[in-house]
Amino acid sequence: MGFQAGRLQNSEVADLAGRVIKSCKLKTVTPRSIMLAVHQDDELFKMMSKVTFPFSGVMPSILPSLLPKKSSGPTTPTVKRIKPKNIHTINMPTGQSLKIVQTDIVELYVDAVVNPTNRTLYMGGMVGTRLMEVGGAEFAKIMQDARTEISHLQKNDCFITKGSGTKAKHIIHTNGPVWDGNRSDECVSDLRETVDKCLAAADNKGFTSIALPSIGSGKANFPKALAAEAIVQTIKTHLIRNKTSLKDVRFVLFDKGSIDAYIYELNRTT
Repeated sequence: MGFQAGRLQNSEVADLAGRVIKSCKLKTVTPRSIMLAVHQDDELFKMMSKVTFPFSGVMPSILPSLLPKKSSGPTTPTVKRIKPKNIHTINMPTGQSLKIVQTDIVELYVDAVVNPTNRTLYMGGMVGTRLMEVGGAEFAKIMQDARTEISHLQKNDCFITKGSGTKAKHIIHTNGPVWDGNRSDECVSDLRETVDKCLAAADNKGFTSIALPSIGSGKANFPKALAAEAIVQTIKTHLIRNKTSLKDVRFVLFDKGSIDAYIYELNRTT
């Protein structure tokens, strides 16, 4: 039995040593890897604490007070704050300002933030996910009530709820189109209608400021340049042709492709 136990012990040491060299990306088992393996197993360490491993080096001895303290409770992941950055601004002949900004959309002090969603008010998109993170249980209840109030959100339509945990007072949830290359003209027309309905809803509430992402160019897969053209030109047309309460429109963008496309569209005079 003693011989068999010894073989099992040697086998366990060899297995642990193998794991050590694998984690350290080494090729061969060395005396040091054997020593490190023994130190990783409490039972083996107690049994072999007085055994010397030649050419294995030494284990560092660190005072407990110098070791990082482990948290006693669950940790909550912190969201890195994005420093607001104004990228580009134009002023319309009718007095409104259109801005491209890089920031956390929930940190904007606006009357409304636009949240692209679907017919069931799905909150798993980029904006929706962020709204749920900061809104907590209160915003979850707001969305639950919204789904009770409307069985489903019609295509290209929108629905307004209060904001919670955001600097924005309200959220405009919109069910925009999904890109289909075989129906490109129809998709662009639907996107224009989606944006127009968001603006009309904002006017109906008397909102003066609104922030929106590049609707359609995320999970809906719209080409960025096409989305930028449809959205910016629809907003410009709305501000010029309608008696509107809106004074401040902000496009929240991050990737270079979208930023370049929106700068081009904002600077266009035709």
